[in-house]
Amino acid sequence: MSMKPRTSRKRSLLIGSMLILLACLAAGGVIVGNNLSGANQQRKVIQWLSENRGQGLYRFQERVHGSYELKTVDDGRFRHEAAEEGEAQIEYQPPGPDWLRDRLGIDYFDDIIVVTAYPEAEMRDISPLADLPHLETLTIEQSFVGDLTPLANLKQLRCLSLIQCQITDVSPLAELTNLKYLILAYNPVNDVKPLHGLKQLQFLFLNETNVSEAGYQAIQKALPDCQIQWSRAPNSP
Repeated sequence: MSMKPRTSRKRSLLIGSMLILLACLAAGGVIVGNNLSGANQQRKVIQWLSENRGQGLYRFQERVHGSYELKTVDDGRFRHEAAEEGEAQIEYQPPGPDWLRDRLGIDYFDDIIVVTAYPEAEMRDISPLADLPHLETLTIEQSFVGDLTPLANLKQLRCLSLIQCQITDVSPLAELTNLKYLILAYNPVNDVKPLHGLKQLQFLFLNETNVSEAGYQAIQKALPDCQIQWSRAPNSP
């Protein structure tokens, strides 16, 4: 019995499989290239944060200590704390296979969702943060940060704390409709009308700002379900 037809079929199947594999690799190359580009941007942000007394938290790290909830203290500073003392800790491993993560880095597999920075007045430009589209929580205290434009497209932000900076214009925050916690204490901001449309806000801290009593009353009327703390700065014009 001749085996040529079967051999021919095997050869055809092999060639077809190779073509499919090459097509998948080509498509995967585009995907990997895009992911690597985003990962490289995220790495640069991490480097920038380390130079500005800041740090980032990956999504998998947020769960390392078990069940967490957001708590506020003093004039609005928030922190993540264990819901109950003595709660059992759960060890979460970084996503992705170890061998590939060692080659590509964690930034290829996971997103930075929490950023904290205490630059002691050194930070002015926060434009690198625009490269963290998955950011959910951002804290910056005691800085010369005034321009919030880089935050305008961070649509997943839920918690934003900007304490004792140089913020006067909050209009870049107007489209951040997922914000639930917003702390602007000790900033020279005086106009908070751009915040009137943030209907998801639950807590707003305007302690020691230049916001007038009329401005406070107006935003409280616009956001009746939001708990607002407000006081005028001692040297407010």
